[in-house]
Amino acid sequence: MGRAHRTRDSVRRTLRRAAALDVDFVKTYVRAPGEGMAEAAEAARALGVPSGSHLCAPGRAAGQSLTTHLQATQRLEFGHATTPLGRIGQDLAQQYADGSFALIVTPFTAQILLAADPRLADDPRVTRVMPPSGTTWLEVADHLRRGSCCRPGTDGG
Repeated sequence: MGRAHRTRDSVRRTLRRAAALDVDFVKTYVRAPGEGMAEAAEAARALGVPSGSHLCAPGRAAGQSLTTHLQATQRLEFGHATTPLGRIGQDLAQQYADGSFALIVTPFTAQILLAADPRLADDPRVTRVMPPSGTTWLEVADHLRRGSCCRPGTDGG
């Protein structure tokens, strides 16, 4: 259930609706103010379900249980959670190290897992979410692993 809110009353109505619907997760959007994130985290605890948002430190400070994406849309002009090569700093690793705060890896950051096991490219959970171009490179990688030759810039041969 996702909706934008401009007022605290609107947030409270949505949280009451979430309770009535017996949701299994409460997520706040990246632009949610800290008070709204904290209120959502409290509501999630009352429901006995996890809560999370796009941002690690603000989410943890608000009492949420996890981060929904390590590097995703956020308030800043660009993502600061990972380097362009996908590496993270020790300070971020420490946020998750004790196991009390979790991370959900979403499909757009999980493609590396598909490279480790090309059979996953045929899994319906992947084919329904990932565009066909996302699985094509997996097929190419599988051929290369089996010894095929690739000559960039040629028409074949």
